[in-house]
Formats: sequence, structure tokens, C-alpha cells
Amino acid sequence: MIGVVSGIIVTLLSLAIVMYVFPLERGLVGEIKRFTRIVIVSLLLLALSGVFIVLEAMYHGNYWMPAAVLIMTSYLLLVSEAVKYIIVFSGKERRGTGGAYIIRKDEDVEFLVHTLSDSGIPVLLITRKRPDSTRRGVQVIWVSRVGDGVSPTDLHRLLNEAIKFLSGVKGKGVVIVDCVEFLLLYNEFKAVAKFLFTLKDHVLMSGGFLIIGTSPEVIGEREFNVLREEFPEASVEKVLSRLLLQGLFGIVGVQNVGGGEGGEEKSQGSSRDSKGEGSARWQEKTD
Repeated sequence: MIGVVSGIIVTLLSLAIVMYVFPLERGLVGEIKRFTRIVIVSLLLLALSGVFIVLEAMYHGNYWMPAAVLIMTSYLLLVSEAVKYIIVFSGKERRGTGGAYIIRKDEDVEFLVHTLSDSGIPVLLITRKRPDSTRRGVQVIWVSRVGDGVSPTDLHRLLNEAIKFLSGVKGKGVVIVDCVEFLLLYNEFKAVAKFLFTLKDHVLMSGGFLIIGTSPEVIGEREFNVLREEFPEASVEKVLSRLLLQGLFGIVGVQNVGGGEGGEEKSQGSSRDSKGEGSARWQEKTD
């Protein structure tokens, strides 16, 4: 009798959770969607094992064998996926892959966009600037309350679009947000920070890069310091040296970044000249 009741409870409870989770899965994207599907499959296997538990309790056959296999399979699916996420969020999987940084200067962000575009690295730019469809490899989300832009209050949609982008490029892309101050005009800082922190987790988990373009002069010293806890400041040279492993394609040599005084000065001088050209091209494209 206990076996029958246990089997029924396992089956009904598992199916009830599946019925609750399944409609939610259709609104998810990226890694969280994959994880939700694994949970659903595991629960279905567990529900089926409950049927075999009932049969074993009623007829005393060899039904315990498929029940045991189904329970073990369900367990291994969930545990393997959970361990994967634990490794990712513990930081072990992030070493050498991915990163999240703040860059203060607008011209450095513009230069970064142009350099990555020219090098063929996929970029998603969340910006107030008008979309520039001529830039190869740059996907633009225009944050605006008019036209075909995404409303600054729709942070959930911005997050989903970024996750879709990462999924489409297998995570090996760069997400750049250069309109934090505009988001703060329509949202509380807590909501914007939560959006950025969640986006960071998705980007790092996929092995990509997230760049936040802002400064304390724009959003305030207190708010900037909160963001800096999650996004360390970095020069454009440092970001490019991590992204372009073979050097900066003639712009900055990786071996010179962070080197001696002469090498560093020369590298930064070269990069600033290139940035001037990049910024000029950007203005021509967006004006």
C-alpha cells in the first residue's frame, strides 16, 4: 500500500510541476531555456518511474528495474546541469574566457565598436545612437520610446534580446551598453543595476564579454562605485588585448600593453590616433 501511494505521489507531483513550468519555458531564451527543458525532461522521467513503482507494489514483478533506471537518469541529468552552473558561478570556468568591464570615455567605446566590427567579432550594441546597418557584425538595439526602438523601461526585453544574441553567436560575442544614464532616467538605479548584473551573469556563462560605457560624472559617484564592484574599470587596450589574441590588427600590439613606459606610451599614442579616426567615422555614420 505504501508503495502504491508513494508511486502515485511521485507521478502526480512531477506532472503538476511540469504543467506549471512548461508554459513558462516558452517565454525563456538562451541557457535558462535549455536548463528549464532539462528540468522538464527529468520530471517526466521521474513521473514515469512513479508508474513503475505502483506496478511493482501491485504485481511484484521486475518493474523496480525500469523505475530505478528512470530515477537514476533523472537524477544524473539534474545533478550534471547543477554542477555545470556551480562551476560557472564559482568562477572556475571564467578564467581566460569572457569578461565584464566599465570603460569611462565615450570615444573609447566608439573606438572599441569600430575595431571589433572591422575584426569580424560579433557585437551587440545597446545604445541611444541611431542604428547603423552598414557596420559589419554589429547588431544595434536602439533604446527609445518612439519608432521601432525598445523602451528604456522594458529592461526584460533588453535582457532577452541580449541572450538571443549570445545564443546566436554561441556566446563568442561582445555586448556593449553605452546608455546607462538614459536607462536611469526612466528606471530606479536598483532596477538598472539588477538588469546589468543579470546580463553580466549570462554573458560570462556563455564565455562572452560585456562592456558598460559610463562614468561617475554621468551617473553619479555613488552609483558608479556600485557598478564598479561588479565591473572593474579597464582601458580599451586591455579589453582589445583580451579579445584579439593575435594582437590588435596593427593598432596596438598585445606585447606592448602594460609593458615598459616607452612601449606603453607608444601603444597608447597609436591607439588614440586610431580612436580619433574611429570616432570620426562613427559620427559620419550616425549623423
